[in-house]
Amino acid sequence: MTAPVVPRPGCACCAAPSAADAFYRVRPRLGLAFADLVLGATVAALVLPVLFALQSWLDEDVGAISPATQALLVLWFGFIPAVVVGLVVGAVLAWRLRSVTSQWWHLLAFAGTGFAILAIPSLLVGEGRWVHLALPVAGAALAGRAALWRRFVPPTAGQCSSEPS
Repeated sequence: MTAPVVPRPGCACCAAPSAADAFYRVRPRLGLAFADLVLGATVAALVLPVLFALQSWLDEDVGAISPATQALLVLWFGFIPAVVVGLVVGAVLAWRLRSVTSQWWHLLAFAGTGFAILAIPSLLVGEGRWVHLALPVAGAALAGRAALWRRFVPPTAGQCSSEPS
């Protein structure tokens, strides 16, 4: 066993010298590759209709459309917008949280941001009629980030937590 390396500011420890070390390398820009962001956004877009249908089923006034039909409509009309919003918001959050080692904070940040994406505009424009639908969006954002749990390598044990200068 070797002692852990303590990086100094401006060190080149983020540049992995071999393929074996590449797994432990912290990607200095986002912490996640673009393919990871696409995967997370896709998972969130697929989970959203299920959570939306569950929320609709739990409401007393379901209306004329069944929850299953509502889920299909959300999937059909909301998949592309959910992926696009998920990619943009996911990239910004991944960039801001790239030095945070606890993935639980990542999950909390994604869920809170997902909730705010629908709750804030609903409160400002729609007099709060759709605030209860912000919970499925928060759950979908949480599921999208949770799908990347094993793909994200947080900065720990001798790795750079900041970009090299």
